[in-house]
Amino acid sequence: MSAPMTITIRPAVVEDATWIAPLLREGARQGHFLDIVSVQADKLLESLLKFGGLTMMKLRRGREEVCTVHGYVWVANVDNEPAAFLICMDDQEGYELHLAGTRSAYLQRGCFKALVGHAIANAPSDGRVFARCYPRSTVAADALRRYGFVRSSSGDPMELDLKRTAPTPPAPEPVPLSWWQRFLERNKRKD
Repeated sequence: MSAPMTITIRPAVVEDATWIAPLLREGARQGHFLDIVSVQADKLLESLLKFGGLTMMKLRRGREEVCTVHGYVWVANVDNEPAAFLICMDDQEGYELHLAGTRSAYLQRGCFKALVGHAIANAPSDGRVFARCYPRSTVAADALRRYGFVRSSSGDPMELDLKRTAPTPPAPEPVPLSWWQRFLERNKRKD
């Protein structure tokens, strides 16, 4: 009998972009993300991994507005090998479980479940925690529902919000924030 596998969660480092970017492009090709994710994968990861966030245009109160979005990239290692990632975004809308992917050799091993548990445990204790899923992402939507997410809007993508009355799953193990994540937390805009 083989030894049990160990899943650990850690913050992503710049070198992780080499395997995360192809997963983002493949996810866009398969319809799990918008096509633009494929085009912007490298720049998105560079901004998140080097600067801890990005500046983007968002529709706010009926008009386009430049917004700064803080981002966290978590990696699930299986027996010390990077297996999956989850990108979380934090802004005025709330804390979003934004993009995720798993290397094919590690599918169905609990990586996404571990990452979602870790993200929920590290989400702000107040405010909205949510995810958006496209119709193609049935596995992710089902996994999120098992963690207490409920459908809050239909459409393409549908939105799922964490129902706060659900028990918060324990994180696999605490992961300290990097220096830039601590800096961003201390200097987060309050608007």
